[in-house]
Amino acid sequence: MQNFFNHTAKYPKFKSKRSTVQSFKVKNSMDRLRINNNKLKIGKHGFVKVRGLRNITGKILSITVSKTSNKWFASIAYDKVIVKPLPKTNKSVGVDVGILDLAILSTGEKITKLNSMQHEKRIVKLQKSLSRKIKGSNNYLKTKDKLAHAHLKLRNLRNDYTHKLSWKLVNEFDTIVIEDLKISNLLKNHRLAKSIAHASWFELRRQLKYKSDWYDKKLSIINPHYTSKECNECGFINKELSLANRSWNCPSCNTVHDRDINAAINILNRRDDGDSLVIN
Repeated sequence: MQNFFNHTAKYPKFKSKRSTVQSFKVKNSMDRLRINNNKLKIGKHGFVKVRGLRNITGKILSITVSKTSNKWFASIAYDKVIVKPLPKTNKSVGVDVGILDLAILSTGEKITKLNSMQHEKRIVKLQKSLSRKIKGSNNYLKTKDKLAHAHLKLRNLRNDYTHKLSWKLVNEFDTIVIEDLKISNLLKNHRLAKSIAHASWFELRRQLKYKSDWYDKKLSIINPHYTSKECNECGFINKELSLANRSWNCPSCNTVHDRDINAAINILNRRDDGDSLVIN
């Protein structure tokens, strides 16, 4: 507390074995970490049975073991991992992210968002049930575990969906162009904040960034200014276009545009602009 009042540390958190996140880290020194078949040696704890081990060749640096929703997870950090680059396709794509559709490609393909309504309803039901329990009782703790498990399952579903989308893009295209969206500013819109957060736009960008680096692909990030309002045929900017207009007719060249596909094409066309940032 003294460090906090001296402005040299953050406010201290109460630590409890019962409620806080439990984790520990083991560094690989003196051959303390090894993988043998489906067993993982973690320091002095010996060999532990695990599921989901991936066949990765490289030097193990450390293992972080953490507990989430009564389940234990091991995160393994490797060094000197060799990743084979994917074959070149000589294709480029512009990607416009959205709420109704998670991603709209310049090819005209629209990738729908994950349907998580059933899982969200279950979370709401469990939250209501938890609020009616006596805090600290056995039924309270049981419902709390069920709620944590429901949150974990929904998070895993969203991560899996985003990973499959990022892999599809990296596998099919050599150059991927996306917008430099300021997610923190967009979340200030309280009407759309929940939908934007659930869409995981920043997570998609993060995955595209490191997968492009792994597989020798190129990721370009461009300025999002007027990507939806600019006609990709003649360059006319429709400043009166609102978010409710999903299609519009260009008054200059009379081209009918799908708002999202037009934005994706403009994103692709700006990949060679001076304002674009090439990640890899």
